[in-house]
Amino acid sequence: MKNLKFYSILDKVLKSLNVSYPLDISFIRPSQLIKPRPREPFPYTESIGMGSVKEDYSWGYEDCKDYNSIVIIVMFSDVAVDYYIRETLTPSLMQELNNVYKKEICFYDDYSLIRKEIATLAGLGKIGRNSLFFSHKFGFNCKIDLFLTDIIFDSYTECDDSNYKFEKCASCNICVKACPVNAYSNFEMIDVFNCDKVITPDWDTPEKMCRNCITSCPWSKKLLRKLYAGGVPKNNWLSRPRSKLTNAE
Repeated sequence: MKNLKFYSILDKVLKSLNVSYPLDISFIRPSQLIKPRPREPFPYTESIGMGSVKEDYSWGYEDCKDYNSIVIIVMFSDVAVDYYIRETLTPSLMQELNNVYKKEICFYDDYSLIRKEIATLAGLGKIGRNSLFFSHKFGFNCKIDLFLTDIIFDSYTECDDSNYKFEKCASCNICVKACPVNAYSNFEMIDVFNCDKVITPDWDTPEKMCRNCITSCPWSKKLLRKLYAGGVPKNNWLSRPRSKLTNAE
């Protein structure tokens, strides 16, 4: 498939969903993720998961070899929790592509692939000192998703994991100091439990969730001001999180 054809299909989906938020897209070959290297490509992957439990994510990368492409989507979002990209946009795009090919050609990995790592490999951004993904277009104000597909595109991004750290973080420690529970150190999350406590005090009021490590970043602020000046709406939840009670039901 020509990449331009993919973008026309994406545009059709966005119009049907009435979504005008900006996106950044990249295409990579799964084979680029399976080349011999350490179990955890980046040091920060050790801190992903539940607390100090270091999960083995390598199986997810091995599963990719059965597909031709990975499509990575980064979507602007300036709110704490918004699952719209995962629950609505990605499924809608996958379904439209399946319809075009008249068969199931897109597949979801159920988060076996680490989103911020893949987005970094795909050239869409870097990792900040707060261990979060810093999008080249949106700063820390974004959400990431991806899907696997049998589609072969006419061009791909060449993956490079040699320098994953956001260069502006080298001489800056503002986001780390802004964290009320000292959850971050040197591009890694070192205390996911206390971070989770301040991020999710009340699912019914996500606007009160802590975003200090995001909102304190001067480079992310600069990009955000530019996006607002360009007409991107502020503080707009496309899909507000359901309460704990609703989830329990």
